[in-house]
Amino acid sequence: MLTRVPKEAEPLPEVRVRKIVSIEEMLDNLTERVASAARVSFKDWQQSVSSEDKEAAKGNVIVSFLAMLELVRQGMMDALQSSEFEDIELIKVEEPTQ
Repeated sequence: MLTRVPKEAEPLPEVRVRKIVSIEEMLDNLTERVASAARVSFKDWQQSVSSEDKEAAKGNVIVSFLAMLELVRQGMMDALQSSEFEDIELIKVEEPTQ
């Protein structure tokens, strides 16, 4: 049994952890933005919360999109897109449906 135990442990790979905005923070940010304006462009809003770091910016796009989908699911806003690959327009819903 002791012959199977490795003599030296393999070094663990080092990982760099980056801070990405949480979905809760993004939900709050988007809710405030939509509350202050009846219509918001997703592209414009996402660029306003974007980061200088390209890797962090990619993460922010994903979290922004998930936040948008959650608010649409909750009935707090509607999302309209006129055609494929066009900008998404976010529209505030006056009375949320549940």
